[in-house]
Amino acid sequence: MGVFLGLEIEYNSSLFKSSTIERLFNHYQVLLKNIVSDIKRPIGAISIVTESEKHTLLEEFNSTKVPYPKGKTLVDLFSAQVLETPDSIAVVYSDESLSYLELDKRSNQLAHYLREQGVKPDDLIGLCLRRGLDMVVGILGILKSGGAYVPIDPDYPQDRIDYIVEDTGIELLLTSGEGCFVKEGVSLLDLDSDRELLSSYSSGDLERVLKPDHLAYVIYTSGSTGKPKGVMVEHKNIIKLVKNEPNIAICNEDKVLQWSNYAFDGFIYEFFGSLLNGAQLYLIDKHVSHNAEELKDFLNKKEITVCFLTTALFNNIIDTNPKGFPSIKKMLFGGEAASVARVLNGKSHINKGQLFNIYGPTETVVYATTYEIINQELKNIPIGKPLNDTLTYVTNSYMSLQPIGVVGELCIGGAGVARGYLNKKELTKEKFIANPFKNEGRLYRTGDLVKWLPDGNIEFIGRKDNQVKIRGYRVELGEIEEALSKAPLVEKCCVIAKEDDLGNKYLVGYIVLKGDFNKNSIENYLKLTLPEYMIPRFWTKLDSLPINSNGKFDRKALYNLEYNHLPLKEYVAPRNEIEKQLCDIWQELLGIDRIGIHDNFFELGGHSLMVSRLVTTINDKLNANINIATIFKEPLISELAKNCNTFSGFKEDIIIPLNETNNSKTIYLAPPVSGTINCYTELAKTVGKDHSLYAFQCPGLSGISSTVKSVEELASVFITEMQKIDSKGPYSIGGYSFGGIVAYEMALQLNDRGYIVEELIFFDSLPLFTINRKLNRDKIFKNIVKNGIEDLLEKSFDWSILSIENRSEKEQIDIIFDYIKDQGFNIKKPDLIAFLEVNINNELAAYNYQPKTHAKLNTVIVLFKAMLNSNKLEVNDLEISKILEKHEYGWSHYTNKKIVVHEVNSNHNNILEKQNIKEISKEIMNRKLMSNDA
Repeated sequence: MGVFLGLEIEYNSSLFKSSTIERLFNHYQVLLKNIVSDIKRPIGAISIVTESEKHTLLEEFNSTKVPYPKGKTLVDLFSAQVLETPDSIAVVYSDESLSYLELDKRSNQLAHYLREQGVKPDDLIGLCLRRGLDMVVGILGILKSGGAYVPIDPDYPQDRIDYIVEDTGIELLLTSGEGCFVKEGVSLLDLDSDRELLSSYSSGDLERVLKPDHLAYVIYTSGSTGKPKGVMVEHKNIIKLVKNEPNIAICNEDKVLQWSNYAFDGFIYEFFGSLLNGAQLYLIDKHVSHNAEELKDFLNKKEITVCFLTTALFNNIIDTNPKGFPSIKKMLFGGEAASVARVLNGKSHINKGQLFNIYGPTETVVYATTYEIINQELKNIPIGKPLNDTLTYVTNSYMSLQPIGVVGELCIGGAGVARGYLNKKELTKEKFIANPFKNEGRLYRTGDLVKWLPDGNIEFIGRKDNQVKIRGYRVELGEIEEALSKAPLVEKCCVIAKEDDLGNKYLVGYIVLKGDFNKNSIENYLKLTLPEYMIPRFWTKLDSLPINSNGKFDRKALYNLEYNHLPLKEYVAPRNEIEKQLCDIWQELLGIDRIGIHDNFFELGGHSLMVSRLVTTINDKLNANINIATIFKEPLISELAKNCNTFSGFKEDIIIPLNETNNSKTIYLAPPVSGTINCYTELAKTVGKDHSLYAFQCPGLSGISSTVKSVEELASVFITEMQKIDSKGPYSIGGYSFGGIVAYEMALQLNDRGYIVEELIFFDSLPLFTINRKLNRDKIFKNIVKNGIEDLLEKSFDWSILSIENRSEKEQIDIIFDYIKDQGFNIKKPDLIAFLEVNINNELAAYNYQPKTHAKLNTVIVLFKAMLNSNKLEVNDLEISKILEKHEYGWSHYTNKKIVVHEVNSNHNNILEKQNIKEISKEIMNRKLMSNDA
């Protein structure tokens, strides 16, 4: 009897299936045989996969070949769709839309222009514009010309824009309506202002010059070197996705949501999936795309049938208001690991629609795998099986196949694999490799760690590059997160490795909980499945995990958070009341005990889904008028505070949207003597959805542009800006105090040009041009400064404390500036000078103004009259008192129509403050078209 080796396996049947143990046994047998066959081979290079399992992994799990239009280009397929459904709606944005034929013709005109400029296949053309019909026309026009488009988000930092322009070498950039600053040598084509030029070109079809392997676009993604890298995608890569996958296919009866930023690869499925299949594509504004409530309303109102959302936004919608998506047929989510509870909850509210978890890197064109949520007994949410004509392999570092259930790197092949990285040959060579399992094609090495499940689905584990060493032990952070996510009360989690001053690494856990945090409870739970060295040393409880501009979880933002919730920056306490209130608001919203004025909202865990709540709270509590863009531009309390007071927001913009709605009723408001729009903040918040509200700022507040020194010129400037929004009218114009005089002059000028002004709305505005004027600049200067300082510091002010008599105006400003700074208010001297100059010029303009015509207007005047008037205007008091004695202030002399007077229990200075605004807004909202008052 010969020598032999026996092996007996004992296992706990409550923890392992017999099939799992049998696989382990077979793997061990193969390992032993391969070791003996080549004893010099590295252990990692030795395969443990059986021949039977190899067939399963290579053939059964990757049986994805199907026919699709491989020989076509995107232009071919769009042209065919135009012929099939020329009159069907192709794209909708706000109240605008284009049919397939209209879109075809407009994009053909652009393509003819580009072809004339010498554009040929694989030439790169930049796009830097916001969502809208021009974006759609721009993309199709570039493709039809033979070129490939490079999407650039206008909100990118200038350095990133410059880098993309330089890296791509683009010589032509398409914009629309707003500038995109680029280096010299790059030509700009504005699809809005150059519309007349483009309309002179033929709308007919162009000669076809494209092939399926020509470039369609280059999209930039984050790079490990600190610079973004451009992914080159060909026509055939996209067609494989949108014409080849029945599970997530789009048909001509669908209404598709265009949620994704066009510089994000999720856009490709929405855009081309819709337009190459005859569906309707619905574009949404950026602010709606990240507001869970508004987005859900949009989905239901427009009866959207197909949409993609990042997992983070999907979770937010489910958490805030999961009820009902009656029109949805297919909802896709992805981008990060999904919560089983939320996914199952979401599935229950989609009625008969399908819910898919999707996965795919930019380098394999949007989606590579998909998993439909059907099973209600899920313990984890797989990323699914490969799409048609997609190959997926799980490999070790030696590119050997990993068997079922063993973690390895996911490598993806098939028709969706991109050409590579632009101008990065070495990185392309490293990440895009020849397929070792077939005689043709390439693979993309994703760096994602996954494992096969026995049914052919793939389960996502984490990132390959999140591997760290703790006290000499190799630790996969994804493994800790997987265990932590299953702990009681844990909704979301992340684990990162930090380093102390001595260079020792330690683990920090960040968690979002349904209840209170109990450190011992969570650590004891983890010890059930993890060794001691894998238990995080420190913990931080967050309201939510940070999210980047693409709506994905932003792991990097956590490195700026300390385990004890304190920011890494040195704490600096608030210096004034505004900064104190902002600190309180941030602390409450972020769940952090102490926040300083130099802490960054986003570094503390804030994200785009939280910004809308922050803006609402600040505006409500501080009577401010900031918007979402303000938070992104000024994420520090010290900077944000400057935008929450009377002297704030000095921009070059003349007209500011305070409240935009789809309602046809729009009111335009001229500013008071200060030239700013702050006084209309409360009104904007209360008119709600009934009116759109725009306000004008005076030129010169920024200190850059020159000030305007007459009412007539100011009115003309405001009319020019207003007619960029509404070129035809009829108009409703108004203003507070001095703003009423400007609004009146605007009405005169508009009437003279043949436009209709339906109503003038005056908030305690007096026709000061009826009185005698004895003006003194020095007196006006002191009056404006005194009133401004009192309003700013909310306390009385005595000139005598500054000792500025017999000093020049410049010397007085220097003393005033120092006084304001000493009182804890942060303002730059140029801003103060500009503010005072605008005030003085407006005050002088008010009393120098004489209407050029005395013809009466055919306009209704609505006057909100302060009944407790203690007017601060330092002019002839007797003349003022005569005006105030008149019930309608004498405005009846200037119109043939009715004067509607609403008496307000206020004085002149507080008529638009919170305690009075409800009464005023009610009267405005109750009014129909003013012609009824004639």
